[in-house]
Amino acid sequence: MDIEELMELIADIEQDKLTLIAKDLREPSPFAQEIINARPYAFLDDAPFEERRTNAIRNRSWADPGEARDFSLLDEEAIARVRDEAWPYINNVEEFHDGLFSLAYMSKQEFESNTNYQTWQAVLLDAGRSLKLTGLPNEMWIATEKLGCFLALYPQLQSLQALPEIPTFILEKKWDRQDALREIVRSRLECLGPIRSQQLATELAIDVAEIDFALLALEVEGFAFQGQFTQAARKQKTTDDAVVEWCERRLLQRIHRYTIDAHRKSIKPVSLQTYTEFLFDMHRLVAVTEPAIDTATAKEPVLDGQTRLQNTLGLLDGIAAPAASWEADLYLVRVADYDPSWLDVMCISGRIVWGRYSLPNPSLRMQRRKELKSSKSSGPIKSTPISIVSRANLDIWKALSAAQANEDVASISELAKRIESDLASNGASFFDQIQQRTGLLKAQLEQGLAELVSSARITSDSFTGLRALLTPNKKKPSTHKRRGRKAMFGVEDAGRWSLLETDNRQGLSTGNTRHWDVLDEDQLERLIGIYLQRWGVLFRGLLERELFAPPWRVLLAALRKMELRGTIRGGRFVAGVGGEQFAFPETVDALRKFKKRSDESKVNYYSLSAVDPLNLLNLILPNRKLSRLSKNRVLYENGIPIAVLESDKVSFLREVDANEQWNLQQALIKKNFPPRLRSYLGSR
Repeated sequence: MDIEELMELIADIEQDKLTLIAKDLREPSPFAQEIINARPYAFLDDAPFEERRTNAIRNRSWADPGEARDFSLLDEEAIARVRDEAWPYINNVEEFHDGLFSLAYMSKQEFESNTNYQTWQAVLLDAGRSLKLTGLPNEMWIATEKLGCFLALYPQLQSLQALPEIPTFILEKKWDRQDALREIVRSRLECLGPIRSQQLATELAIDVAEIDFALLALEVEGFAFQGQFTQAARKQKTTDDAVVEWCERRLLQRIHRYTIDAHRKSIKPVSLQTYTEFLFDMHRLVAVTEPAIDTATAKEPVLDGQTRLQNTLGLLDGIAAPAASWEADLYLVRVADYDPSWLDVMCISGRIVWGRYSLPNPSLRMQRRKELKSSKSSGPIKSTPISIVSRANLDIWKALSAAQANEDVASISELAKRIESDLASNGASFFDQIQQRTGLLKAQLEQGLAELVSSARITSDSFTGLRALLTPNKKKPSTHKRRGRKAMFGVEDAGRWSLLETDNRQGLSTGNTRHWDVLDEDQLERLIGIYLQRWGVLFRGLLERELFAPPWRVLLAALRKMELRGTIRGGRFVAGVGGEQFAFPETVDALRKFKKRSDESKVNYYSLSAVDPLNLLNLILPNRKLSRLSKNRVLYENGIPIAVLESDKVSFLREVDANEQWNLQQALIKKNFPPRLRSYLGSR
């Protein structure tokens, strides 16, 4: 290696003198390996030889084709386990549609393996979201989005283009036969594990030579490997006609890891109870029984309240929760000495933005408008879903909000339109500036601002603006003039009001199909990073707690790519939930260490609101339903739910001694609000 030439090359890159083209290769180039491993100048490195050797091995996330024969030692149980993990998790009609899309097609044998598939398939057929391909040597079921690939393979299916339920955008892309076949084979390899080309040729009724050509093309890409992986293939290896099996690289790497006993122990899944308790610890939830921390005698450094709030905001970035629940429920169980001024400081500094990023349902909006007229309330209801997002990730939430349905999004009152038009013309403005330009009375302006907040159109510089709109009329300044009192939060103290930075009024929705390609590759990976930071382990069952999350099939493709790069790990880390699971390597290690520590830990009780994203009651107890309302609560003993508060009634989920019931009830319902928040939170 010429170190001087290397320095000149780096200088040219920094000065943009060279055009850089990124390529996803199957392995690092020899030049890159020399840079990483410091060859031949390793003697200039102060690091010990063992450390350099470890780093060199760690960087080998690819598989050498010359070592393919070593994969013949794969364990059958590991292969069966990976096949089970890779097969799409199907438990309802939506998951069945995603499964069809991921598999490219479902054969007759696969379709008949589950009696529920017939019921779900009938629903999808009626909706035009799936098709049954007949007239072929073998019947198969596909998602409508995959029709273009099969039209390129089977000319006899051209009549399907005339079906009225086929969206036009599916037929716009014309597939080449080889590209279509390679795409179908790619999807099958992602979900089946080791498979023979003859099996694919039989299912598709296509010459095996074409299948082999597609598989070889995928091997050149570094996507697949060939070899004898199963025992059945190894038994026939000595015959004249050696059996060749194909497997996706990512699944092959996972099978190889599972074969190693030591690694198999390290990936033994933890229980849902341990995972829930791990989440509580990761989010630094304050236990009901946890005593106050003495900073003078604490063994570990104690973070100040504002830093803890900042960490909490990072973990809850993009979560949608009822407006009043943010300070009444979410922050109070995470920051013991929470001060509302900390949140205002972070809003004013520009680090975070609050607002409604999910569009209100038109029918609910009409009902809400009637409630406003009857009650003469000037603020949005406390259950209005509000999100507090980091400005660094604002582009992600703007793009996702644009992908949601947008019917009747412009239906607001003339008063609200007048205020919105003023802000659009003059930009961010203070309350008195808007009032002076529009000539509205204070009550009218406040009512219009409240409607715009509820309609996902405006925000303010500080969180005080939302608090002021949520403060009941009887506690507003005008009702206390005689006593010389003033409301804690006034709409005039909110700073500037501005239009919310979102494109949801110009949504990209078309019919019943949502275009989730609004996120580029970088945004999608950052979104996955947010999810992994929040949940530790990401699996499909957690998406329902996210704000208009992309479909699992979209995230799955990006997750698999990140696993191939070695950024994250895939496998089964939490027992009791189905489908593939993904996590950062350091999170997996932390989860294992936490399991050992939790076995000897003391009993802690956590009281969570039903709207808290960490409330996993429906995952732990699927048969116990609890409405996601702010007044409903759940009490956890470590990671196990033991009591719920629903409709002001406490119910225990297990047998509890009569002497303990009173203390547990108090732990469940007791909440201490900061005095400054009681004006708009009331006695919740």
